[in-house]
Amino acid sequence: MRYLKFIIITSLIFCLSCNKDEQNPSDQSSKRTILVYMIASNSLGSYGYDASDLTEIDNAVKNNDLSYCNILVYYVTYSSAPTLFRVVNKDGIAIHETLKTYSKDIKSTTIERMSEVCNDIKTICPADDYGLVLWSHATGWALSLSNNSLAKKLSSPQYRSFGDDSSKQMQLDELANAIPDDLFSFIYVDACYMGGIEEAYQLRNKTKYYIASSALLPAAGMPYDKNIPCFCEDTPNLIQACKNTYNYYNSLSGTAKTLTISLVDCSQLEKLAQACKYIYANSAELQDVSDIQGYIPEYEGKCIYFDLEHYIKTRAKSLSTTDFDTALSSAVVYKATTGNIFNRLEIKNFSGLSTYILGQSGSSNENYYKTLDWYNAIN
Repeated sequence: MRYLKFIIITSLIFCLSCNKDEQNPSDQSSKRTILVYMIASNSLGSYGYDASDLTEIDNAVKNNDLSYCNILVYYVTYSSAPTLFRVVNKDGIAIHETLKTYSKDIKSTTIERMSEVCNDIKTICPADDYGLVLWSHATGWALSLSNNSLAKKLSSPQYRSFGDDSSKQMQLDELANAIPDDLFSFIYVDACYMGGIEEAYQLRNKTKYYIASSALLPAAGMPYDKNIPCFCEDTPNLIQACKNTYNYYNSLSGTAKTLTISLVDCSQLEKLAQACKYIYANSAELQDVSDIQGYIPEYEGKCIYFDLEHYIKTRAKSLSTTDFDTALSSAVVYKATTGNIFNRLEIKNFSGLSTYILGQSGSSNENYYKTLDWYNAIN
């Protein structure tokens, strides 16, 4: 889910500029291929946030020399068939070159379709390196935030981990199964609640670096015009991309001044899992978690996402947390947060990763949670 409240778009213009079908592989490998996987067949598309982000992508291509990178967008709306297109600069104009059109019979939130697109980009636009941006709604690992009033207001039913293609969602394990191992050097999730240890750990073999938000994300998402050039540097400048997103929202005021963001080195997550496993094995579960930093505003419903470090330090009590501290600082390369989330939830503790605490959700969520890699790694 990307939050729609407090933001109004009065005018948006969007045009797909080219209809040609280029399904033949490129003759020459590029330095990097960036795929923006944009599922806009939901309320984000209805409000025009897809069009505004596509305009930002166009501006990035028009205003920077990105000829050594393939900027690809897989794009689906309520009214259009899923399309893979490349954004290229032709005499100062951003042109959308259609590479492939897909059947609408297969939802974009299925393993089959996402895997197909990932394989297609390797064939059609081969490169030395690949990056992925996931664009849509999300609820983290949870099967449902149905007890959450915000979820009820935005769409119903509210069952999804990532993505919303005309009310068809995919679970976190399905997302991980859809993405090939070791294809992407980074994954940037432009969607709410995906900045948890559960999500990062489930995707640890899919990417080297993982960027996401632990809390609600403003509907406008990241500034694509600033971040696409960062992704295309010789070594993707992921810290600067995070800073660009944070600085943009931190410069705003009132409810618009809201963001959590973190950059995770997935190669360090096994050490973090072992450190957490030790603490869980040698300490009792907390009976009262009301003082633990959460990331869902209380007025919106029951919180199921809590700050990982705050929870571990509170639970550990007299145990040494040296190994945990070292592992966490190695795993979280960059983190930043505004002081409040939509001016309704104060952020006093922010480690860069959220976590679930057993007993805080219904049986369907808990049963699913116990199938996730993170749960099994620490128990």
